[in-house]
Amino acid sequence: MAELLRLPIPEPEVVGSELFADEETINELIPGGEDLDSPVRFGKDVWDLTGHRSWKDKAGAQVRLDFGTISKRWRRTAKDLVLLQLAPSLAPARAPGVPMAETWPQTQEPVKPVTVQGNLKMLHAALRIIDEHRITTFDSGDWER
Repeated sequence: MAELLRLPIPEPEVVGSELFADEETINELIPGGEDLDSPVRFGKDVWDLTGHRSWKDKAGAQVRLDFGTISKRWRRTAKDLVLLQLAPSLAPARAPGVPMAETWPQTQEPVKPVTVQGNLKMLHAALRIIDEHRITTFDSGDWER
């Protein structure tokens, strides 16, 4: 029998990130962040990464990470994931004592913004399906969907 994974029931209010403060600037946290044209605050729904050294030939929407399309239920978690994909070394200090955070820097190599942009699009699609079907546990039928 397949193991069931229980998902959190949506809370009526959206809570803040436990790892990063809304006013925290990600420029100092990510590789290449010092090259960004303007400060990028964690709490904003659109992160404009114009000026990032890996995106010198891109502009406009091509250099933005838009969290506004993700349901408020998941938005802060998506931001946490994206930031920890860009800078895995942050995990142990931001979530001390959490086994996954302790091993994250060894299992997740830093990704470039273009990779995280693609990951964000896939995450958005998956989370939309979870919300549309009101999935709170996963069984083998859910995984096939």
